[in-house]
Amino acid sequence: MFSPLLALAQLLPTANAAPILVAVEDGSSSGTGAAIAAQLNDDTYFDFTATVVTAW
Repeated sequence: MFSPLLALAQLLPTANAAPILVAVEDGSSSGTGAAIAAQLNDDTYFDFTATVVTAW
């Protein structure tokens, strides 16, 4: 399976930088926003700080 984040991570050099702040909008009834935020917060390749927000 192709992962765009993995491909991007292999192209960029490793750097000590501040976390990348991300808001994940969860407007679905299935609650997939939490799973996406968890995957971003994994910190395997980049230091994301993802927070789930809801749409009004």
